[in-house]
Amino acid sequence: FWMNKMNYDLDILWIEDGLIKKIEKDISAPKVGEQPVFMYSNPYIVNMVLELPAGKVDEFGLKVGEVIDTLAIF
Repeated sequence: FWMNKMNYDLDILWIEDGLIKKIEKDISAPKVGEQPVFMYSNPYIVNMVLELPAGKVDEFGLKVGEVIDTLAIF
């Protein structure tokens, strides 16, 4: 997936009930006229995805297997 008209690179967290299952870092935003990269959570089943500006996963020290307070995000 990729949000329409996204114009900056992202880090993506795949989350299931507050547990980080998968992390994608530094996903490049598509250039004008370019098709976005399609991303899938397979083989993980998740119920939430969090998009952050690229570099934030490292800045915050987030790791697969950590529990995050999803209520605090919003």
